[in-house]
Amino acid sequence: MQSFKRFAVAAFAVFMLAAGLTVSVRGEPMPTVIGFDRGTYDDSASSQIVVRITRVDQEPSLGENEQFSVECTINGGTAVQGVDYRLVFDGAVQGLGTITFPPGVREQRFTISALKGAGTQKTLVIGLTNPTGPAPVELGDNPVAKITINAPAR
Repeated sequence: MQSFKRFAVAAFAVFMLAAGLTVSVRGEPMPTVIGFDRGTYDDSASSQIVVRITRVDQEPSLGENEQFSVECTINGGTAVQGVDYRLVFDGAVQGLGTITFPPGVREQRFTISALKGAGTQKTLVIGLTNPTGPAPVELGDNPVAKITINAPAR
């Protein structure tokens, strides 16, 4: 009987993985995950880049009705705000700081617009840190985004 239980648990785990679902083996709740939707962005298709930060509630019963936040900072690169690009979040030109996900909100986004400059390629590195919320929360697969800005010539 014990070997049948082990087989049943193993078969269930394989089924869940094949279905793209996750299960906590330790019985702990699965965390909400916050991260960039991808690790690299560039403006080769237009002079604007829309950067998306996503929130995935792996256990919706714990996180979907809760507010979460994450710190978003510029960590480096060669681009200079106001010279090479303008950053717009919630309709206002600004720097970054705390990004808040109200209950039910799954995505926050901001826009980086290339400004006319020397016509050279510049980079910007943006990172996420310190995810917080009332339920377990952690950073996802893309906590850092590298952005390439191809500033048009004047």
